[in-house]
Amino acid sequence: MKKFHLEERKIKYFFIVIFVFLFLSALSLYYYKYNNSLNNNNSVVSYDYVPLLAVSLDNNGNVSSGSVAFLELNIINGSGRVFVNSEPFSKVDTQASTVFANKFACDFLDFDCSKYDFLYSIKSESPIVGGPSASAAVSFLTISMLSGFKTPKNIAITGTINSGGIIGNVGGVKEKILAAENYGLKAVFVPSFTNESYDDFDIKVFKVSNIKDVFKILDYNVSFEKYKNIFVPSQYYSLMEKTSDDLCNDNFYKIERLKKINLDFFDNNTKKIFEDTFKTIDDLNEKADFYKSKKMFYSRASFCFNVRTKLYYLDFLNSTYNFSYDEKKDFYKSVLLKEKNINDVSFKIFKNNKKYDINSIQIYSIVKERHDEANNEIERIFSFLDNSSKLSFSELDDFYNSIALRSAYVFARVDSSISWMNFKDFDYNSISISVDDLKDGCVQKLNEASSLLEYVNYILGFKPFSLNDAYESFYNKEYDVCIYKASLDKAKLNLILSSGGLNDEGLKLLFDAKNKSAFDILSVQTHKKYFPVMGYSYYEYAQSLGKNNSSIVNSLLYLEDSIELSGLNVYFNNNNKFFSFVNKKNNFYFLVSFWFFLGLSFGGILFLLFFFIFLESDFYFKEKNSDKNNDNENSSDKSNNSKGSKSIKKLKKVKKNIK
Repeated sequence: MKKFHLEERKIKYFFIVIFVFLFLSALSLYYYKYNNSLNNNNSVVSYDYVPLLAVSLDNNGNVSSGSVAFLELNIINGSGRVFVNSEPFSKVDTQASTVFANKFACDFLDFDCSKYDFLYSIKSESPIVGGPSASAAVSFLTISMLSGFKTPKNIAITGTINSGGIIGNVGGVKEKILAAENYGLKAVFVPSFTNESYDDFDIKVFKVSNIKDVFKILDYNVSFEKYKNIFVPSQYYSLMEKTSDDLCNDNFYKIERLKKINLDFFDNNTKKIFEDTFKTIDDLNEKADFYKSKKMFYSRASFCFNVRTKLYYLDFLNSTYNFSYDEKKDFYKSVLLKEKNINDVSFKIFKNNKKYDINSIQIYSIVKERHDEANNEIERIFSFLDNSSKLSFSELDDFYNSIALRSAYVFARVDSSISWMNFKDFDYNSISISVDDLKDGCVQKLNEASSLLEYVNYILGFKPFSLNDAYESFYNKEYDVCIYKASLDKAKLNLILSSGGLNDEGLKLLFDAKNKSAFDILSVQTHKKYFPVMGYSYYEYAQSLGKNNSSIVNSLLYLEDSIELSGLNVYFNNNNKFFSFVNKKNNFYFLVSFWFFLGLSFGGILFLLFFFIFLESDFYFKEKNSDKNNDNENSSDKSNNSKGSKSIKKLKKVKKNIK
């Protein structure tokens, strides 16, 4: 009977194990169904909104009054699309700026937005929601939601969003502030690149230059990586110093030789050119020496490049001074052909040793840029020379003076290209890159630049330039050069967007803001052990140019270049490969197999656990029963023995009586 109960217990526990196993397997199917419904049914992941400041326009298109609208955002599972709806219908540039602001927010947080769709809705009583002034609010709302914060409903922000997080100027600011005050909002964030005062308003007005400032004022705990310095590897210093030496040291011998020329043999105009150029050269050399002492070797090399160009210019003027116009034509064609051959041979040797890593593609693009610029300028000079017969005799002096200057630039550019080849051995924490990765990065950069170009087209009404050079590099399968050129094109477009309408004082404020953004990006990147060679070099050169009125536009352009070129590593970040693999787990067969075997493993462990417990309990039970049986048998034997002894005694008595 006890044995029967034991078998019954075994069967009961066996069914428990089977139930657990089936439960875990069913859980895998439920997980797939739930996960699949999230992806396919576009379920809402997050929703929030912020007040939005808009303007009403009169019949002439001028700002008549401000108004408060609302910007809503639904984030749903999707594929990275951005949808914009507005009531009433908004201008195309509002929609374009929303797409751009969304892209900025995702990049700003380094967040993979390709798994979600973003549904923006602008609801306003204003007849027209015009312009890109909502883009800062779009970025603020998007960053807040992706960071898990609920946005305050008693504040508003107006301004464009630009590279580095810069909040750019917009129109109708005072009208918007008044509308916010009348609506009952507590604070307004406006761009800081103007000298306008907003003290007449009762509402709190914060002038901000960067989207980070908004989060700091609101005390949002958004994680911004920040370091106090830019880490520059010693290898960069040594190679950049050698590059600058190649451009600077030879200049002194040229200067000594040219200064020995008796200028009285020249006409007054040529003599004045020599005298003025020597003064400029002395000033540039003084700056080059100063930046050498500061270990700002790219700046030193840049000033020496300018010196070198001017020295070649004076050399050509001296060499051709007594030439006829035909002789000058033959001279320039001859020397330029030789220089083109030097340029091509040196570049071919450099290209044959090309590597595919994060450092080499930067250096290759720099060398290729200078090589191409020199060759393109040679082609233009040849075209000018071939058409010089159409010029009048009085125009030829000025013409050949310009040819001398252009040829000088070619020679200096070839020297610069060769000097940059020193960096071929730069191997600081290099990351290998496949050709497919380069192609993908090129396509992504081209898409970004193309979208930005269309956006600028909406703002200006025309395209300031084309992206033909970048696309040509793509079609020639020079994907690294494509990335470089598209980045520089994007930088120029960002400068157009951020500097439009600013006066000299506004440009200086913009310089400070861009300078800080470039510093922050470089400090983060270099502490991640990635060193953007040109990103840092352009940042350094912008410091040397400063924010003088004569150079501030160039300074801003170099800062924009720095911001764009300092983040190229994100296009080749191998650290995300694990996560891209995980994302592919949405495949049905993978999910079912994964959870099935996970359930099987757990079920197997539980089965073995119970199995050994049962065996142990069964063994114990049998052992106990065996002991009892032995006891019974012993007692039975004793009983039988006692009975047998009694029978023997009786038998002996019977035998005795018989006798």
